[in-house]
Amino acid sequence: MNIIEHLWDHLKWKVQARDPAPKNLDELWAAIVEEWYRIDVATVHRLYSSSPRRALALKKAKGANTNSEGTRFEMNLPPGSKEWGIQG
Repeated sequence: MNIIEHLWDHLKWKVQARDPAPKNLDELWAAIVEEWYRIDVATVHRLYSSSPRRALALKKAKGANTNSEGTRFEMNLPPGSKEWGIQG
């Protein structure tokens, strides 16, 4: 239920979508910080706005997973995103 988990997902997708991808841990950290500061207020407001709907879905699911269509917060993630694959 915590919206920070959705923000972490958003951040992960933004970093994964970077071209060129970060090549080492320093570049990865710089990309994470840059993308974190790019998260706009509207994104946070959408997460807060979705909380009542997600709480109702959680109640209906009796605490079980609610990742079904229409109950998950959608972030409009980029298509074809790849796993990070960063070398330490």
